[in-house]
Formats: sequence, structure tokens, C-alpha cells
Amino acid sequence: MEPITFFLDTVTKLADRLINMEKNKRQDKQVLFNEIAKPLYEELEPVARHYIEFFQKARKEIDNRESLANIMSRLKEQRDETTISRIKVQETAGQIETYVNDQDFKNFAEAIRIFFYGPQDIFKQKRESASNSLAALRQMKKLQTEKPRSWRDGLIGYLDKTILDLEEAWKSVVKYYEVLKLHSISHPRLVNKRKVE
Repeated sequence: MEPITFFLDTVTKLADRLINMEKNKRQDKQVLFNEIAKPLYEELEPVARHYIEFFQKARKEIDNRESLANIMSRLKEQRDETTISRIKVQETAGQIETYVNDQDFKNFAEAIRIFFYGPQDIFKQKRESASNSLAALRQMKKLQTEKPRSWRDGLIGYLDKTILDLEEAWKSVVKYYEVLKLHSISHPRLVNKRKVE
């Protein structure tokens, strides 16, 4: 084989390998997106809607002068209804953050955790830290000993702030999901998994 033919053949094979490698990278990130991030987001949507409604209902019940004991009882039931779904979503986000070495996936997972727990280092303090809904119930229990006007005012302020924080956190989840979706298609790169130590 002539040197020029050998050279062209080698360059062509190298180009084919690079193209195939790029296709595999795109497929890997797209597959990971389609098999993990997309189903997670689809499962998260109704859970997030219910979670925000949890606080909005509490706020309305306080405005309607419901007793704190009745409000707490209904909220505890509502919270318990989605416990399994919430935990599944939170754990999946934690697994993504732990095992997927890709910043788009990490941002998405962190936004989910912030939605449920607020902007703190939850991963390190996971069991010691209360979710927003549990914190609200604890706040209500603490306020039970106060006069009705006092606990209502304190709780209304607390719930209004929590609702605003959740709405902003949800916007962040959606933003990072859309960025992840876009990057899984337009900026494909191999997603490396961390080695389990």
C-alpha cells in the first residue's frame, strides 16, 4: 500500500472512529437523560404541585380561622399521602448527584433537593435536616402554645415566605431540567460515572 493511500485510509478510519465516538457520547447522555432525568422530572411534577398546594391550603385554612389542631391534622394527612413519592424523587436525585459525573445532572439533582429542603447542605446533613413540610408542621406545633392572633400572624408570615421560596425553587428545577434536556441533545459528551469507593 502506498504511503499516501495508507495515510488517507488511516485518517478516514480515525475520522470514522471519532464520529462513532461522538455518536456514542450523544447516545450515552441522551440515554441517561431519557432513562433517568426525564422520568424523574415527570414523577416530580405532581409531587411538587401537591407540595406547593400543601402550603397554600394551610395558608387558606388559617385565613378561614380554622383551629390550629384541625389544620395540623389535615396537613399531616396530606403530607403522608405523598411520602413514598417524595422519598423516591429525593433519593433518585441523591443518586444522580452521587454517581453521575456531569454538571448538568448535578445542577438538576441539587435543584430538586433545594426544592424540598431549602438552600442548605442537605446531602451531608440529610437526616438531621427537616423538609419544608415537616418544618411547617413543627412550626405549627411550636406556635400552638401561643395566643390565636399571635400564632396566626407568625404562621401566615412563615407560610407566605415558604410558598414564595418553593415557587422560586420550582422555577430553578424547571430551568435546570430544560438546560439538561437541551445539553443532552446539543452538547453531547460522555457522562462518566464515579467509581464507588
